[in-house]
Amino acid sequence: MTNKTEPLVSIVCITYAHEKYIKEALDSFINQKTNFPFEVIVAEDCSPDNSRSIIKEYGDKYPDIVKPIFRKKNIGCGANFKNAIKLAKGKYIALCEGDDFFIDNNKLQTQVDLMEKNYDCSVCFHKVKVFHEDNSRKECLFPNSKQIFHKNILS
Repeated sequence: MTNKTEPLVSIVCITYAHEKYIKEALDSFINQKTNFPFEVIVAEDCSPDNSRSIIKEYGDKYPDIVKPIFRKKNIGCGANFKNAIKLAKGKYIALCEGDDFFIDNNKLQTQVDLMEKNYDCSVCFHKVKVFHEDNSRKECLFPNSKQIFHKNILS
C-alpha cells in the first residue's frame, strides 16, 4: 500500500542490536492488509550490528511507508522511544519493538475497526505469544486466563 496521504496509524518500532529479528518485524508491518494508509517509524539507536543497513534497505524499498530514524549516538531505550513517538503522524499508534513482530496480517485493520466503532475506547491490546529463543522459559500467552482484564477495569 502506498501512503500518499497522512497515515491513520503509525507503527512505532524502536530497535537496538536486533539484526537477527528486524527483517521479520519489518516484513510483518509491510504485509499488513489495510484500507487506510500507515507509516512505520523505525528508530535505530546506533546498534553495533547490521540492523542499520537492514532498516535502510527497507526504507529505500518502501519509502512511502518505512521512515528510518538513525541516531548519531546511542541515546538509550527511553529517549529513543520518546522521540520516536513524537515523530508519529497517525491518529493511532501501534507499538512493536524490533525483536517482535505481528503474526496477523489483519492486525491493524482489526484494531482500527474496533477503535473507530468505540470512540470511548482509548487503548486496545491483544494477547501476545511470548517465547524465549534460548528456551529458558516455556512459550506462553500473555495475559493468560488468570490475568484477563475486565472491560471496566479502569472505571
